[in-house]
Amino acid sequence: MCGAVRYRAELLTVEATACHCEQCRRQSGHFWASIDARGDQFVLTAQDGLRWFRFKTTSRGFCDRCGSFLFWRADGWDDISLALGSLDDAADIVLTKHLYVMERGAYYQLPKEAVQHARGGDEPPVEKPGASKDAS
Repeated sequence: MCGAVRYRAELLTVEATACHCEQCRRQSGHFWASIDARGDQFVLTAQDGLRWFRFKTTSRGFCDRCGSFLFWRADGWDDISLALGSLDDAADIVLTKHLYVMERGAYYQLPKEAVQHARGGDEPPVEKPGASKDAS
């Protein structure tokens, strides 16, 4: 927001993710909407205000001047998640997946068409009531 932290990154995809886990909701104030970038192509071009907050097995990058929550990275993970709101141009990006929906805030609903995962994205999506099944 203030420009004390800026970056360049190569995105891995145009598909963004929303994480509804309690940690992300508490840190961001709602749910964490992000897109993944290649860690080896992530370059900080301004970092005077950059600070990292460690919590369990993750690091969250933020600006200590304006308070913007910018980055998320899991230990042992080569790539980095970038806050959607921090991108200069997000015109081609689509929010396609919702993680940890079982922990989502009680004050909001998810779109019926959203791909939802009870936990992380490595498990099958949650089957929604009334969803059709293929028969063989």
